[in-house]
Amino acid sequence: MTLIDQKHQELGGAGGFLGRPRGPEGNTPDGRGHFRHFEGGSIYVSLGTDAHEVHGAIRGKWEELEWERGFLGYPVTDETPTPDGRGRFNPFEGGSIYWTPETGARVQEGTQPVVCSISGRAYGPGAQQARVFGVSLYGPNDPNAHRETRPFDSSGRYAFTELPPGRYRLTVDTKAEVSVGPHPPLRDVDCRGGEEKGMDFELR
Repeated sequence: MTLIDQKHQELGGAGGFLGRPRGPEGNTPDGRGHFRHFEGGSIYVSLGTDAHEVHGAIRGKWEELEWERGFLGYPVTDETPTPDGRGRFNPFEGGSIYWTPETGARVQEGTQPVVCSISGRAYGPGAQQARVFGVSLYGPNDPNAHRETRPFDSSGRYAFTELPPGRYRLTVDTKAEVSVGPHPPLRDVDCRGGEEKGMDFELR
């Protein structure tokens, strides 16, 4: 399964808002990545970015600007709500496209995409077993919307990067016979840009 297929499945597959594929996966003209168009949008991935979806009016504006061949380059996150809740936006390598009902889709050029990261570590008596656990991330702004799961590395640390701003929930897989703190074993964090560190879990 390709990264584009994985992203499509994460977003609900043929039953999600992207719908069914309109054609096969193809190489982008700039030679840096791959794409696939769907009934409700597109997914792009490159050597420097993960697979991300673009749809609706934001996709239409990006198409006007020559897709990834234009100054915006590739998307660096999926489309997400703006922090004030009034619109939506997609950060790209060279700027961002914002949409609101009042303004439609508009480009903010020459700006760094607003992204953030969340990281932490395992500590406590059970920390040596951290590598058998996974940290699941939910959001943004929906504690039931699973985004991705990352393992603790060999030093007991984890990190999620290139996240759109918003409120996220972190949970730890507790299948092993090790209790997890805090109780319940979850953390909520508001990620508004930059790094959110210290989202730690105690393994007992």
